[in-house]
Amino acid sequence: MIKHACDFFYTLTILLLMASCTSKTPDKNVLITKSWGLDMKATKKNADKDKVKEATGPLGELGNALLDLLIEEVDFTFRKDKTFNVTFLTLGKGEKTGKWSIEGNTLKLKILSEGIRKDTTSFNIIKLSENQLVLKENEKDAEKIYLKPKAKE
Repeated sequence: MIKHACDFFYTLTILLLMASCTSKTPDKNVLITKSWGLDMKATKKNADKDKVKEATGPLGELGNALLDLLIEEVDFTFRKDKTFNVTFLTLGKGEKTGKWSIEGNTLKLKILSEGIRKDTTSFNIIKLSENQLVLKENEKDAEKIYLKPKAKE
C-alpha cells in the first residue's frame, strides 16, 4: 500500500512538472488589450531628475504641478480588433486613432487621419504584464512611458 502511494505521488509530481514546463507565457496581444492610463507615481519614481527640472524650467514645483495636470489625462485603449485610440488633454482635448500590432518586443502604432494612414510610431516594450505596461520610443533620449490599467467604468 505504501509502495502504491509512493508511485501515485511520483507520477503526480512528474505530471505537474510536465504541465508547468509546457504552460505558455501570456500572449502580449491579449495582455495589452485594455485601457491604460499614465502611471504618474512610477513615472516620477523613475524620471531623470535633471530632465524634469529642465522641462519645468524656472517654475520648479509649480511647473511640475502644471505638467502633472496636463499629462495625467492620457488614456490608451487597445482593442481586440487591433484598433487603438489615445485621448489626451493638453490645452484642449485631443485624440489619435489607428491600428496597432506587436512584432517581437516592438509595439507599432499606425496613426490614421480621416481613415488614411498618416504616421507610424514604434515603441520598445520594456515590460508588459496584467498590471503594468512600460514603453520606450525608439529615439536616443526617449523617456520610458509607464502605464497602468484604467479602472473599468
